[in-house]
Amino acid sequence: MRKKFKKRRKFVKKRIEFNSDIEKSKYLDKLFKRLFISVIILFSCLIISRTTSFHPQAFLLKDINVLKIVSFFSNNHNIDSTITVASLEMFENIKYNNYINTFSDSSFDAATILESGIITKVSKNDGLYEINIMSKSGYLYTYKNLVSFDYSLYRFVNADDILGLVSYNNNTTAYTFDVIITKNNTYYSVYEVI
Repeated sequence: MRKKFKKRRKFVKKRIEFNSDIEKSKYLDKLFKRLFISVIILFSCLIISRTTSFHPQAFLLKDINVLKIVSFFSNNHNIDSTITVASLEMFENIKYNNYINTFSDSSFDAATILESGIITKVSKNDGLYEINIMSKSGYLYTYKNLVSFDYSLYRFVNADDILGLVSYNNNTTAYTFDVIITKNNTYYSVYEVI
């Protein structure tokens, strides 16, 4: 007869040790200041949403260009003020039809990033990836029909880097992927942007 043994997990509480009372008071002061500011922001958002027609939820839920915020508050990132775009000479054929830029090439089986930015969304439909990249200039690039994906979410990517492998289209006998470029609900051709 086998006995089932339960594993006992020991939860160790992490204690913050202070060398002096001054360090302890500084730590608590910072903690209470952050807590106080968070409560003030929360209550101000609630009061604004109840008293006016402006609703902060709608403003916060739409796509915000995180790249501008990161570059404003931090100088540690490799984000500069210039906007880097890719060269379109490497693709054999680029078509713009029904708001979709279709890139095709018979020998190159990878999708390259058209403009530097941050990856904001990754989804997988029917075995193919769809990736959204928000650029510093405010354009949202949606790459479709990717077989593989080489980066993680919220990562800064540079122009001309390889985003992933693309699918082979038997009808056109070429590797193809689609890019939808939008800004303020307006669709753009790749030739208008780059």
